[in-house]
Amino acid sequence: MPLFMAFFDYLLYRTTLSYYHWVGMICMVICAVCVSLAGLSGAEELISTDQQVQGVGSDLDTREKLPTWIPALFGVLTPVTFAIQGLFVKHLSDEKMKFDPSTLTFSTCQVVCTINLLVGLTYYWRFVEEFDGYLFLTGSLGSILDTAAITAVQTAFALGPAGPVAALASINSIILTVIQAFIKKQFPKALEIIGFIIGFIGATILVLPEQFEKLLKKMVCW
Repeated sequence: MPLFMAFFDYLLYRTTLSYYHWVGMICMVICAVCVSLAGLSGAEELISTDQQVQGVGSDLDTREKLPTWIPALFGVLTPVTFAIQGLFVKHLSDEKMKFDPSTLTFSTCQVVCTINLLVGLTYYWRFVEEFDGYLFLTGSLGSILDTAAITAVQTAFALGPAGPVAALASINSIILTVIQAFIKKQFPKALEIIGFIIGFIGATILVLPEQFEKLLKKMVCW
């Protein structure tokens, strides 16, 4: 997604990037690839283990599982739609439209949350599953945090170059992997560690380019 965003940001708004932007984005892309490959290897191990369990006996009904292409399709469409949303917010907040990006993003998130609540009240909690107060409170807290994060990211899209912002936003894969390893008490895999290091370097370059350049010069001279 970072390269996709950088391309369309240049195509639509002629936003040029410095060399450290490209280096940081490439590092973040490599980081995401390493973490994804590590996750795929873990998924293969899980599938093999599940097959062994099914050989002994399992209650899983394969007919209820979704086809594999559906999660893959959502995995491709999600970053694309997120990128389109960022470019759309940037367009609405330019000098001609003059919308405030924070207010615009917060308002759209509020509309979406209201629609979800209405669907839950009129259909889901009546016909699909009973209302659960704990899940409702957890989901509400998650929605608040998600709204704050999306507002911050979309504001960054509107005020700065879209490619580096998208690269920094993709750092959530690193955070999720670390949290998952901590909860399951599992040491990260070699690919994940490599991805963490490369991603940390890329994030540092994007956030603190001048300081990183000074540090690199000192290391080379030393």
